Parts: sequence; structure tokens; C-alpha cells
Amino acid sequence: VKAEQSSKTLVQVLSTKELSCFRQAFMQTQPENEDSNTGPAQRISTKVENGVNDTCAVDYELASLPDAPTFFPTMEEFRDPMRYIESIRLQAEEAGLIKIIPPKEWKCPFTIKEKGDSFHFQTCVQSIDQLRHRQGPSSNFLRKLRHFHKKRDLSVPAEIPFIDGRQVDLHLLYKIVEERGGMTKVDQEKKWNDVAASLKIGKNSQSGPVAQRIRDVYRLYLEKYAMAISQGLKPEEELKEEPLFTVRKRFARMAAAAGNAGEEGEEGDAGDSFGFGEGGFYTFHSFRRRADDFKSKWFSDWERPVTVEDVEKEYWRVVDGGDLMLRVEYGNDLDVSGHGSGFPTATNCKPEDKEYVESPWNLNNLPLQEASLLKYISPNGEISGVSAPWVYVGMLFSTFCWHNEDNYLYSINYMHHGAGKTWYGVPGGEAEKFEQVFYNEVPELFEKDPKLLFKLCTMISPKVFQERGVRVYHTVQRPGEFIVTMPQSYHGGFSHGFNCNEAVNFAPADWLPFGRASVERYKCKKRSPVFSHERLVMTLAHRNFSDAIHARASEWIESEMLYIARRELEERRFLCPGDCDSSIPDSKRPKCFRIPRDMSNVVNSKDEWIGGVSEAEMPQCHCCLHYLYLSGVMDRRNPKKVSCLSKMCLAKLLGEESDSLNLASHAEHLILAYRFTMEDLFCVSSSSDANMILEARRLDHYFTMLKNDSDAAALTVWFLPHGVDDGKESPRSSIAEIENRPKNSPLVHGSMKSAPVKNPAMAGIKRENGAPAPVVPGKFYFGFCEEVINVLKKLAGQETKQNGGRGLCKIEWDDASGLPVLPIQVGHGCVIETLGEIQARPNWQDPEGLFYWPKGFVSKRNFPSMKQEGKCSYTCQVLEGDGGEPSFAVTSSEEPDAPIISSSPAHCWQQVMQRVNNLRAAKRPRTG
Repeated sequence: VKAEQSSKTLVQVLSTKELSCFRQAFMQTQPENEDSNTGPAQRISTKVENGVNDTCAVDYELASLPDAPTFFPTMEEFRDPMRYIESIRLQAEEAGLIKIIPPKEWKCPFTIKEKGDSFHFQTCVQSIDQLRHRQGPSSNFLRKLRHFHKKRDLSVPAEIPFIDGRQVDLHLLYKIVEERGGMTKVDQEKKWNDVAASLKIGKNSQSGPVAQRIRDVYRLYLEKYAMAISQGLKPEEELKEEPLFTVRKRFARMAAAAGNAGEEGEEGDAGDSFGFGEGGFYTFHSFRRRADDFKSKWFSDWERPVTVEDVEKEYWRVVDGGDLMLRVEYGNDLDVSGHGSGFPTATNCKPEDKEYVESPWNLNNLPLQEASLLKYISPNGEISGVSAPWVYVGMLFSTFCWHNEDNYLYSINYMHHGAGKTWYGVPGGEAEKFEQVFYNEVPELFEKDPKLLFKLCTMISPKVFQERGVRVYHTVQRPGEFIVTMPQSYHGGFSHGFNCNEAVNFAPADWLPFGRASVERYKCKKRSPVFSHERLVMTLAHRNFSDAIHARASEWIESEMLYIARRELEERRFLCPGDCDSSIPDSKRPKCFRIPRDMSNVVNSKDEWIGGVSEAEMPQCHCCLHYLYLSGVMDRRNPKKVSCLSKMCLAKLLGEESDSLNLASHAEHLILAYRFTMEDLFCVSSSSDANMILEARRLDHYFTMLKNDSDAAALTVWFLPHGVDDGKESPRSSIAEIENRPKNSPLVHGSMKSAPVKNPAMAGIKRENGAPAPVVPGKFYFGFCEEVINVLKKLAGQETKQNGGRGLCKIEWDDASGLPVLPIQVGHGCVIETLGEIQARPNWQDPEGLFYWPKGFVSKRNFPSMKQEGKCSYTCQVLEGDGGEPSFAVTSSEEPDAPIISSSPAHCWQQVMQRVNNLRAAKRPRTG
């Protein structure tokens, strides 16, 4: 990019002698075009005559890094980005990042360039010299100087001054004047022109006005400090830890994650808050002029074309050296909703660009495709910077420091315009090794801030990692090219000049295990996730995908659902009574439970509950910051803090050690809230085995059976209903009032033993003519769909649309009989064909005594086939057995003459699931 007319810039430049060092070192390299491929750098070992430092003999040679894979899809392959990226996933995982160059026919227009004067943004200021060494000589000097001014109440501006468009290096100015005998001697010998020449300020550094301005800066900032030093002042002894910079208060996930635990304030030491200082306000064109001017001045003494290698070596010299004061600006994390996208959109496109508005490679579209799970993370499908793109406007040396993506997501970055950008990537499988090397390199920074890696503020040379056995790959991105980073892959890099990029995250189904891993790591590090992983998985488990998508996603989703259910079961065990799990002593458990269902935010269906709980509203664990979507515990004595169910976090909530935690002594003060029974969680996954289901039912049984216990020492349990009509229940309603309302009864499933009927009103509702009511609260197994429960529950309470009930699904009602018109389309492909009739006989009673089974109930549901890939229809029936007892049958449309019959609906479906899993296992390729 050609440099335009020079203008003021907010960056530091090198002294004459330092530039001389660069010039002598790099003149040995043969000229190449900047866009050429990079090669190994030369070793620098150059003596600087009469310089501040005797030598400049640091080895800035980057070890030969392998190139990241580059792919050139055909137009046919390019039509479906998710499928294409899946096809090259294994190669991409090997490197951690890849470059995709679109077919030459795909030429997406850049819309920001056309509206450059109306594209406004604010930059942040990056301290490039401190990305590796937080306190170099210049930075340490600046801290001492500022403390000196502050302690003596001197009226000195906080901002570092500029002369002729360049920021004055006060440390270098102080040293140059001291070397010449101090200010008095420089005045007497009229050496300020020499000082200006050494600072390399102004095109004509010998000019009187520039020299006079430098003298004025010295008098204002340094004269009294130099005098105090000459009189024996030791600034190190009086220096206190004070911040160099103020954290930029962006409403962005990075800053939020850095401070969520409430451990850092607005300001901190340079170890955690530097580099996010507020920059200036620009338009696209004004920032381009600044960036071009800076690059032109930086390389003004070069007598040959600047290459990619030159830029890379210059960058790492500044970062690794740490003794040259350098500030650059970066327009990062610019939300497209407020600033506009570089891709054509429906509101800013020309007629001829319509195909790019709808292109799946348009980053406004890519994360919300059906095959990307991010489509389901929130009701409107967008989280800024995750599923809604961010724009980045950079200049020479603008840096994106080492990091991996939030929640270990995939990311895709497109360069719209400008100079190249160097990328370094580490495979996700090497992340742990990378983190260990990172820690070993800067342990003092981790001591100050254990969350250092989450803050995108530290850059270490890739050669350091390579020398310690970590694989690092390298590529240079140019306009019109995509960079894709893989889950858990660390990556970082910098710009070669003015450029504009746009980036967003996405999540194919194969990301799910990485998402889980990120959640576990964030809990250990006390970092807030960007979204609730459990909520996303539960949403996916209740969605209908197209056959093509389902075939690729179903196994990942089921596996993740099973993991979540197992973990939740393990954590709830600790809260259940001693006779539910003999491995935990009774003395460390609450005695009993009651269930006052008095929670606010009650909604009309599980789907609505899943989609309606945003991360902004969802509570987080006071300790690990995990989103409490599935369950949480609150202490009435400290209601502002809520804990997850992990033993460590519960112990911190209660002020005890986790090894000696005794919940029984706190039970009367604790409230457990959960949204799903354990059986709910296990039954969503067809991979659950019978033992898991039985254990889940046993645990759920205790939470339900003792709901009317009045023991004052009991743990309180709040069950968040899935299918309550009235969404405006007051949390102040009395327990007795809520307990007596049948419509608020929890959705309870089977247990291991029978119990007496606790609410006779639920056992069977009589119609006016005395005939048995045709419906009852149902079981999750019918149609394998929770909505069936809600429909049956509504009908059991005779709640029609006429008396205020709001149906989960659209049901047509017969005005004469007051009954629904069959079949009922419940949702998720489930259809109730016959409701059946209640059999008010003891052996037809539900094991918990809440209702009687309806003889003749029939529903149909699509579910994976037991014989081949794909789905088929299953018919679920409640029959009467030979002995007059209820019998349950599940019949596949592929085997209509071979129904699966059992005395338990759970057992029927377990047999179906077992055969489905056996089929999948037989088709899964063998490894090893």
C-alpha cells in the first residue's frame, strides 16, 4: 500500500543509532517483494558506535517454521463451507490452522472501502515493546518518573508528548542529555540540535524550532527528576506498584472474561492491564492515512523494497528486545451490528452483489448455517464476536496475541483489504504443552495474573516453542483469503501494514467434545464461558435436524448428552439421602427434602425454558463462574451467592474444606434448584443403559417422595417446571398454596418401588357423564418426546384454551365433548393417535401413585432404525396383558410383526436403543 501524505502518528520511532543497527543488519538480505514467501532470517550481530548500548547482538533468527496447509477448493466444493471444512478437518487439525483461497470466480466486494468516511471506530493502543517484557528499561523509567511527579504534586501532563508527529521517548531523552553532562551543560554548549538529531525527530532535526521544543519537553518532564537524582534520590525505594495503563472498557467477551471473578479492578499493574489503553477515533480513510504514514516513516532509511521477512524480523526485534518504546493502534473487536460489515448485506449491497449477500462464505451467514451448532446458542442465534462477526482494522505491527478461541470454537478470518498478516498456529493437541512452555517463559507474569492466557496481551516468539518441542506452523494471509483455526488451537500474529479483516466463530458437531473440555478448563481457571454448554446441548437434543445434518451430528450430540447426564448424576448423589447411595455417610447428607415449586421465570414448555434463559439472566457459580443451567445450590444466609454442585464450590460457599464438607449441618439453609430430573437427562440419549436409567430413577424418587416432609432441618428443593401454563407465578406464593395446585406438580418419572397415591385428584379426572377421563399425566417414554407429557398433563387438568390454558401445540377441541380432535401433532415428529382410557385398578397404578395408565394409548414417533442407517416410524402402545396388568409395546414400521413388549416402557426403549447402538457399532470403522 503506497504511503499517503504524512500526518501525526501515535507511535514511537527508533533513535538514529538503533535505526543504524537495523540498517546494517538487514542490508545483507536480498530484496524481495513483500508478498513473497518468507524464509529464515539472518542473524544480527552489529556493533553500534557511540550508541546508548554497546552492542545490538541479539539473535532474531526465527527457526524455519513449516507452512500451514493451503487449500484451493473448486467452485463445486466451495458451495458448502461446513462440508468442505469437514472434508479437510484431519489435515487442519495437524497444523492448528489452514488457509483457504477461494476459486477465482468468487470475488466478494469490500463494502467498507466504499463508505470509508462514514465508517467510524475507536482504536486501542498496544505496547508492542511490552508484549513479551512487561517492564523494559523505558517502561520502568516511565513508572519511576510518573511516581516522582505524583508524589510531589507536580503539574505534569500524564500523556507522553509528541513532536513532529512522533512520541518522545523520555527515557532516551534523559539518557542523551545525561551523557552530554546534563541540561545546564547542554544549554551552555548549545547542544540541543545534537539531542534532536539523536532522537531522530523531524525531517530536519537540526532545525531550531524542533530543538527548542525538545528542550521544553525536557524542562517540563525531566529537569526536576534529573536534579533529584543528582542529589541522591533513589526512585526504586519510593516506587510503589502503580498502573501504567488503564484497561479499555470494551463490552467484549475478552475483557469480561478477564474481570468476571471480581479480582481485578479497572486498573492493575502492567502485567494485566497494559496494551488496552484508549486510542483515537478514526474513519476508515483517516486511519489508513495514519497507518501508511507510520509504515513509511518506520522504513524511511531502507534503501531497498521491504520484504515479509523484514517486517517479521523488525517485529520480533522490538518484542524480544523490550528496550525500544513502541506504541501502535489497532481497531479491534468492532461489532458489525454497530459498525457495519465488510461483506455485502441486504442493506448495503448493489444489485450485482446479491449473490455475495446470500453466500454461505459471507461471515454474516456462515455461523448460522444449519450444520453450525451456534445457530442454536441463543433465541436470536447471535452472540457478538462469536456468531456475529467482528471487524479488525490494523496497521504495521498491530498484534493479535497468543490465544485460543472462546469455548474452544472454530474460527474463520477473512482479509478484505490491505497489507498482509502473519499467522502462527499450534495444533490443538499440543495446547497443554504450549501452555506449559508459556508458563515457564513468563512465570512472574502468571504469578501476578493466573488468567494471563485469557487476556490476549502476551506474545512469545514461535522459535521458543519450537525449540521446546511444540509444533508451530506459519502462514501469511493476503486479501481475499480465509484463515480457519481449529478447536483448542493457539494462534497469534501481526499485521504488515494497514489492513482490514473480519472474523467469526462457528461450531460443527465435531466441536462438542472440545466445548466440554473448555468448560472443564474454565471451571478450574475460574473463567466465565461465553455461553452455557449444557443449554446448547439440551437444545440440540430436542431439535429436529434434516436427515443429512442429523446423520453427521446425532452421535456427537448423544455422546455429549450422556456425558452431561453422568456428571450431573455424580454431583447430585452427594445431595441425596444416605440410603440412596451407601458410599456417602449419612452424617454428611441432608436428612430429607421438600419441593416448594415457587420459582420465578416459569415458562410454558421445556423448549421455551431452554431457549428463553439467556446468559445475561442465568446465574453463575460464585466460585468457578460456571453457568448454572442444569442445577445450582443457594445458601439462604448469603443469597447473593449461588454455587454449582461440585464439592469444591459447595465447600467455598459454606466456608468449609472440601475434604470435610458436611452438608447435613447446613441443610436447613440450603436450596437446591434444578431444571431436569435425572431421568430426563438420561432418556434424551439413546446410549444410556438400563443401570443408568434405574439409578437416575432411584435418585429422582427421593427428591419427589419426600416433598411433603416438614422437617425444619431439610434441604429445600426447587424444581423448575417444564410445562406450566402460568408464566407469571410469584416467587412469594406460599409453599402450601403451590403444593395444592395440581397444575404445578413436577414432571415425575418411575421409581423402584410403589408408593401410595399422594394426590388423589391426579389419579383420574371424571367427566360429567361419569366415564373415566381419557388422559393422564404421561411418561417420557411415550413417543420419546417430553411434549407428550405436557399435552397429557394439560388434558388431565381439563385446561382448555377457553379457561386460560396455553397449549404447547395447536390442539383442535370438540366443543360438544370438550376433548381434543385426534390425531394430535405434538411436535418433534411425535403424533398421539389414541388417548386411551384410564383403568382405575390397583395393578394399573403408576409406581409413584400419581396416576393410572391409560389402556389403548397409541403414539407414533420417528427414531433411528434398528436395521439400517436412517430413521423409521415407531408405534408406542399401552395394552392389557394376559393377567390383566398393563403391558407396553414398541413396534418398528420395518418389523410390524415383531413388537417389543415389556411390563416397563423403559425396558422397551432400552431394547430399541441397544439394537440401534449395536448397529452403529458394527458400522463404525475399526482403529488400530
